[in-house]
Amino acid sequence: MNSVGSPKDPWNVAMLEGALDLVCTGIAFSRKSGELMYANECARELLSLYSLVVGYHVMEKGGRQCRLRGGLARVVQEIGSVREIWSSPCGKLLIQILPMRAASDCLSILGRRGGAMLMVQERGWHQLPSPEQLIVLFGLTSAEARTCLVRCQVESAQKCAEALNVSVATVRSQLQAAMQKTMTSKQTELLSVVLSVPMCRSGAGIASESGGAAS
Repeated sequence: MNSVGSPKDPWNVAMLEGALDLVCTGIAFSRKSGELMYANECARELLSLYSLVVGYHVMEKGGRQCRLRGGLARVVQEIGSVREIWSSPCGKLLIQILPMRAASDCLSILGRRGGAMLMVQERGWHQLPSPEQLIVLFGLTSAEARTCLVRCQVESAQKCAEALNVSVATVRSQLQAAMQKTMTSKQTELLSVVLSVPMCRSGAGIASESGGAAS
């Protein structure tokens, strides 16, 4: 999602807004300065509910520009090349933060300053993605996708192995492979990424079902 348009093919913000408002998971884009450039309906609700944004001036065309608050803004400002997981101070909100580098030859919602995409979700509200989504998004095998989903629902690798009727070594091997493909280094990070995969409000299928490809 780093490049969403080109000088010859300007990117249509309205199209993105319409598409992302169909997603149950909160998705927002912030510049490294902490300025919130866009948030879908779910993200706006959650960021407001947990007081993680502050309005700082009214724009010329109406509306108010917002900034991320305190700790969350600092994480976005300092983020490097790897995704990070940030928990709200109250512990009830989970935010996955993915860096978006500026590209001189591409237009994006962040302009040319760079920043991050935030995927926002309340803890305890987990609607699991389908195995097919994990296969398309991250290149997992069907076995790896199944293991990740089961592991999200049980307390340990041992219980996961019992549920799948395989060895613990097999579970650990498949989770390790999934971590490499999702660029995570810990099982907790892997599970957070899996649980953060957006679900469509309408129940629409993944891109591959209509001949598209996820990127």
